[in-house]
Amino acid sequence: MTLDIEMPQLSGLQVLERLQTMEHDTGVIMLSSLTSRGATTTTQALSLGAFDFVLKPEGRTLQQSVAELKQSLLPRVRAFASSRRRSLSSGAQNTNPVPLAQRILQHSSGATSTITCGNEPLFFSPTIPPNPNIRPAAVAIGISTGGPSALMNLIPKLPGTLRVPIFLVQHMPPVFTRSLAQSLDEKSEVRVLEAENGMPVMPGEVYIAPGGFQMKVVRKGLKAEIEINNDPPENSSKPSVDYTFRSVTNVYGSQVLGVIMTGMGSDGLNGCRDIKRNGGSVITQNESSCVVYGMPRATFEAGLSDSVCELNTIAPRIVESLSGVRR
Repeated sequence: MTLDIEMPQLSGLQVLERLQTMEHDTGVIMLSSLTSRGATTTTQALSLGAFDFVLKPEGRTLQQSVAELKQSLLPRVRAFASSRRRSLSSGAQNTNPVPLAQRILQHSSGATSTITCGNEPLFFSPTIPPNPNIRPAAVAIGISTGGPSALMNLIPKLPGTLRVPIFLVQHMPPVFTRSLAQSLDEKSEVRVLEAENGMPVMPGEVYIAPGGFQMKVVRKGLKAEIEINNDPPENSSKPSVDYTFRSVTNVYGSQVLGVIMTGMGSDGLNGCRDIKRNGGSVITQNESSCVVYGMPRATFEAGLSDSVCELNTIAPRIVESLSGVRR
């Protein structure tokens, strides 16, 4: 189902709220305008469980607008269909990810180590193990489709005493990332900001890459700061997870904890390779709690995941990692 933000009698948000009170299996894609009001309402809709959103087309003709809308909607409809097939498939529900992880790690080294995160398995690759004596000095999070709702679960669980910065890339257009940052900031103990050029990096703050730009972390003397620039897209994304992860690794070296969460595509895969090459560690969200198991799958199947966690256990796992806890 597609819902416009503005509709007669009931708004799209009101329809979505009513759907949440009913037993249904209806996915919702919101149609939104690129305005501050549209961004705020769409962020609310996504936090209420809307699958994704598309911007209203602005073609010069009706035919152009229809073509733009089709181009935007089709990949999201396919992703929704894929996620529903996965959730309805008893085989997918009963599949244990351990054999796949074991095959990947055994291919690399002939041995595996498996522990759990809540009820989920964790896999530590013996070929590029995180150094237990090095605590992360920065966290980098990459997320896309299903992100706002997942972040509403994750970020408010982080304690206000967090002593490292978090760099967050959510695939979103301009205006929407600011609305997301404001909404998360209102609900969280940590401070959440849409990153700005020249902003000094402070511990305990979450920096969200602004839509339509790339976010780079750079070293300025003994301190780090944010650079927002107009560099080209990577993985057809701007902001790009790979782009930001690479810069975070350049600044913090082995002291980076990467987190890859729900989303289409494979953005973040190369960034996680950079993290692992430098001795950092990576958490991926598990399949069953992802809206779209694309980005985490790409990283997991490349053998780069140190931890595979369901959504509800990612925040405590981050806190444990920052505290040097190894289970």
